[in-house]
Amino acid sequence: TLSRSSPICWRRLLELRSLKVIKWWVGLDPERNFVLPVQGTLLTALLRGGSLGIMPWDIDLEFALASSGPNALVTACQPQAEAHGWQEFVECGLAFVRQGLRLGR
Repeated sequence: TLSRSSPICWRRLLELRSLKVIKWWVGLDPERNFVLPVQGTLLTALLRGGSLGIMPWDIDLEFALASSGPNALVTACQPQAEAHGWQEFVECGLAFVRQGLRLGR
């Protein structure tokens, strides 16, 4: 059996980009916005990896951008969803995040 692992440079890039998203999201509303790690990310990156970060077999990190108040993304994209449906909401959400992170299309 051939085992595979993700290169350290990939894991570092993944961690840096994830931290950028987290900082942006929390910065939108520091009193209410927070980030929840999901399943594998919670287990391998936070519990097993600890200060070492994600494990060599990790190729992604998954988390939810949450808020205890009005969610800026939902608020911004709800009119599109109501007028044009779910797919338009997804497109609006992607554009909202890209613009917030100053990413190109």
